[in-house]
Order: sequence, then structure tokens, then C-alpha cells
Amino acid sequence: MWFRRDLRVLDHPALNAAIEAAFQDGDGQVVALFNIDAKVFDAAGTPLQAYQNASLKSLNESLNGNLLIRYGNPKEVLLEVVKASNAKSVHISEDFEPYGRLRDVEVEKELAKINVPLVRTGSPYAVAPFRVTKDDGTPYRVFTPFYRTWLKHGWRKPAEKFKKTPPWFMPLPSEDLPKVNSEIEIPKAGEKNALDLLEKFLITALNLKTVTLPADTNTYPTTFAWTGGTTAGPTGSLTGTSPTVAYPAIPSASATASGVITTTTQTIAGNKTFSGNTSMSGTLSVTSTGQSSFAGQVTVPATPTAATDAASKGYVDQSNVGQSVFQGGYNAATNTPDLDVAPSALIKKGWFWAVTDVGTFFAETVQPGDLIYANQDNPGATFANWTVVQSGQDIAGEGATDGATTKGIAGFNSAHFNVTANGWVSADIYGGGSTLGIVPSGGASTTFLRG
Repeated sequence: MWFRRDLRVLDHPALNAAIEAAFQDGDGQVVALFNIDAKVFDAAGTPLQAYQNASLKSLNESLNGNLLIRYGNPKEVLLEVVKASNAKSVHISEDFEPYGRLRDVEVEKELAKINVPLVRTGSPYAVAPFRVTKDDGTPYRVFTPFYRTWLKHGWRKPAEKFKKTPPWFMPLPSEDLPKVNSEIEIPKAGEKNALDLLEKFLITALNLKTVTLPADTNTYPTTFAWTGGTTAGPTGSLTGTSPTVAYPAIPSASATASGVITTTTQTIAGNKTFSGNTSMSGTLSVTSTGQSSFAGQVTVPATPTAATDAASKGYVDQSNVGQSVFQGGYNAATNTPDLDVAPSALIKKGWFWAVTDVGTFFAETVQPGDLIYANQDNPGATFANWTVVQSGQDIAGEGATDGATTKGIAGFNSAHFNVTANGWVSADIYGGGSTLGIVPSGGASTTFLRG
């Protein structure tokens, strides 16, 4: 197991995979390796170096002193450890940083020479990069749609701890950690301290019990009730110059507190934070010289009536239905993007593309400059659900009659025609002399065009 940024033993898919592979091989032995790479370590500042040392000390304790520390080029270190331990595979959490990706590819090539695979399992991210993309496989450029797709994609549950502790194997002597400034202050490092901080956060941040309002001599009737619990909450009023509402402890693990303050007018001065669901009836006015922000969602009426009313998402979406929205170019020769075989179901009415290469759209020939519009949401591979606007930029063709010709772009021979800057075309008239000419059809014998 080659540790890098993932200095822990819990929720570690790559470590679990290494242990499982070791027991499948029969001996169950696992080497826990950390390579001090000078390119990475020397480029880090002193605080980060000190924090890494503290994290490695914590990991070594979790492994009962079996963390193998080695210095050097990753390719050389990995080959040395693999050969010394007769390892069958090397397991890592996938790295997506530029240097890390290149380093892993180079190590993988070296290991392949001795038939040892580099196995990537999991990553340091809740959702690994390149997993959340648009329907056409390209990355998002706008955060909001990316965030929505990211939430829809979801993330894996924490990996269970390995059920069977392996006999950790130390094939080579472990080297000392690098020396750094020991007097520098750093946060407590290690997996145990991280879990302690998480537990403290869950206890203090999610168990708010007291709400203190600004000084006010008015009295406001209040009601409080528990939801999800088995014990009713208190009711009372807010009075005095410094009113305080005290919530009793939540009666069960599944219970949550909800409260309502009812009054004709209520003014709350200063910066206030409301956690949980807060309902307000009537008019809410927010006066501030700064910026007000909402971490959650604010629900407004579905249809605004006044000019200054906020518009709901549904109202905005409906207002934009059928609006022309340019989607880019369309290569009719290769059907890129796919519009007439298996178009995306996310295509909306009003979306349109500009033809960039000549070809066919369904059975209709389209030229560069033509526009293709979707007549409805999810038009599918049905030509009737699309509209093609011809640009009229065809190449002119010849024919025996006017109706048999194709009207479009044409060029003129400068030997026989004059074309002005604004497009007026005139035929040169033969003026006599010895220049040979071409007799026009039906023309008199003395009328020639210059040859």
C-alpha cells in the first residue's frame, strides 16, 4: 500500500483493496509505504512539512509502528520495495494533480516491466474529477448546472474498516522523518484528531439551544413545539429588556426544534443567524448596507405581481420557454453534435444550431449558414419536430430554363464582365479593332463581346 495524501486507516478504499488482495494471495502480508519525494516535500512550506510529519507519526501509531518511510525518486523507491517484498501488486488512491498523474504513469510503466500492476482504488475526493460532465461528455463551464449534476450524481458511502488486520511487513529499514522546525505552531494532525473535531462540531453546531434577541420592552406571544420526538415542548412569551428563549434538550435523537414568533411588526437589529426552517408571514423587509445571503433556499410566490417582486425559478423557466438560445455549430457531414439520429433528451424548444459543414439533416441537404431550430422540448429523431431556415447561400448552378437553375453564389470571368463594388454586373461591349470576339446568341453581326 503506497500512502500519499490519504494518511488514515478508516474509510480507505485503496487500503481495503490492498489488504483483500494480500489475503487472496495467501500470505496476507501488506507493506505500508510512504515515499518522501524531494520534488514535493522541498516545494512545501515549513508549516505543511511540519503537519505532514505529525500526520505520518499518527499514521505510524495506527499501524503499530509498521509504516515504512523511504526517500528518493518514486520510480526507484517503488521498484526497490516491490522487489524486496516480492509484492504482487501496488495499491494507491488515484491522484488527479498534474505532477501526481505523471508520476503515477511513470511508476506504472516501471512496474509493468516486472509484471506488477499499479491498482487505483478511490480518490481523495467525494466525487472524483471527470465523473460529472454534460450529456455530451464535455466538462461544465458554469458552476450552478455543475453543482446540480454533482448533487444528482451523489457520492459513495464511507468505506468500512478492513475486517481482518494483516500482518504488516517491513522488507527494508524505515528511515527517519525529515527534520523541520519543531517550534512552529500547527493544528493537531492525524486521523484521531480529525474525528474528534468532527464529533465536537456535531455536538456544538447542531445542538443550538439558546436564542438571544436584542433589547426590547415589547411582549411577543410565542409557541414552540418538537417534531419527530415524543415529548411536547414549552410555550411562553418574550418579555423584558433582554428577552431570551431557552430550548430544553431535544427529547430524542430523531427530534428537531421548531418555533414561531407571531406579532404585527418585529424588528431584529444587527447580524442574526437562523438555523433550521424559519417561517415568516406578512412582509419581510431587509435593510442593509452590505449583502444579505441565504445558504439554503428562499421560497417566493410562483408568479410575481409587482415590478419589484422576486421571480420564482418556475416563473423564469416558463418565461424562457421557446426563446432562441444559440447552441453552437453543427457539422452536417458528421452529424456533430448528434441531432438527427439520437438527439439528447435535454434539448429545449427554441435551441438552435448554425450549420458549419455541408451535409444532410435527416433527408434535407443543408449548407453552411443554415439554421436548425428545435420546435419542442426533446424533439427526438423526428424531422417534423425541427425547423430548417435556409440561408440562401447555395452555389449557383446552370440549367436549360430559369426554373431549372439553382440560385446562389456565383463568380464572373473578368475577361468578359465588369463587377462593381456593390455587385452590379455588366458585359463588356466589343468596340471594334483587331480583337477577336464572341458573337452573342441572337446578336447582330456587328455586335461582339470581347474574347
